[in-house]
Amino acid sequence: MKTSRGGVSKAFIAVLPLVLVTPIVVTQSANAAATQKKVTIQTSTLKKAGRVSDTTNTILSGKGAPSVSLGDSGDFYIDITSFNFYGPKTNNKWPTPISLKGPAGPMGPSGVDGKSGSSSSGLKGETGAVGPAGAKGATGDSGPAGSSGSQGPAGATGPAGPAGAQGIQGAQGIQGVAGAKGDTGATGSTGATGLTGATGLTGAKGDIGETGATGATGATGTAGTNGSAGATGAQGPQGPQGATGAQGPAGISTTSVGNISFGVLKSGPNSSVTSGSFGSFKAGKIYIVELLLHGSFESFGSGNPASIKLADVLAPGVSPVINFGYIVSSGSSSRNGSSVIENNISARVTVDGTSVTSDFQLQATITVMDSTSATGFDTAGNYLSIQVGAIG
Repeated sequence: MKTSRGGVSKAFIAVLPLVLVTPIVVTQSANAAATQKKVTIQTSTLKKAGRVSDTTNTILSGKGAPSVSLGDSGDFYIDITSFNFYGPKTNNKWPTPISLKGPAGPMGPSGVDGKSGSSSSGLKGETGAVGPAGAKGATGDSGPAGSSGSQGPAGATGPAGPAGAQGIQGAQGIQGVAGAKGDTGATGSTGATGLTGATGLTGAKGDIGETGATGATGATGTAGTNGSAGATGAQGPQGPQGATGAQGPAGISTTSVGNISFGVLKSGPNSSVTSGSFGSFKAGKIYIVELLLHGSFESFGSGNPASIKLADVLAPGVSPVINFGYIVSSGSSSRNGSSVIENNISARVTVDGTSVTSDFQLQATITVMDSTSATGFDTAGNYLSIQVGAIG
């Protein structure tokens, strides 16, 4: 294959990795830059290339890799830009190409400088007339497909032939492809920081301008009318409950003790006897009162004790809240050196006087279930009161 550019002819030989059976007829379009080249090869049998019919195989050429739609199965393709060889096309797909470029040859020896001769300029010859175009030859019959020959060994590279005579300037060749963009150069080092310039002198202070005249006072505007009262807003949500305050110090407790006296009961069964008033209780206070009552028949040692109960504890004239509970026990006891059979009542009373407005005393009532008319029932006792709270 031969190309020419800039008046210089170059020739190269492409060694294809297959054996083509001659004769080979190569036709090339004159306008090779605009269309892909198509080379017709008349071969014998090329069934190994993938052709399954008697259709003639072709070698196509063009710039860049072939498109999938280009060519038929069994065709070959040469990329004239990279000199890559594709083929044969199989199952409508182009295989991986093979490069037709051989390794770079060694650099030849430097030529001997010629002697400087006298310069002379010959006369330019006249342009010769263009010869008539030759008649187009008839297309020969296609020969039978030859059998696929085995690939022979690569022939040795022949010696370089002598330089031929300079040919006439040929037509301008097609424009070559743009070369690849070179790598970006390394960034240069940062230059040294320049010296800081000297600080300029402070300019002189300007004169104070004259005070402008006071403007006239504007007229007083008319008072605007009062706007109507806005609608009352919705009540906001209730705030969170405040934290419980610290417990206050305990109040001062007061105690008092004293005796309780009863009259002698002489009556029939289920008769009651009420004590005299005892204690000194303040309005607005709260108390706990312990009662210890005891009673017996007048004839000591007469036998069994009486059956008694604490019927009531009250405050005549006022109405504090009074609650009480008690137990009754019986047995022998010794008072003032005398042994007697008696009944004992132990009671605990709570007295809430926070609702009353005047001070008061208490009274206790005992009921005797036995008949006391013959011997009489003698009762006595004592109390312990403790103030535990108050209001105000």
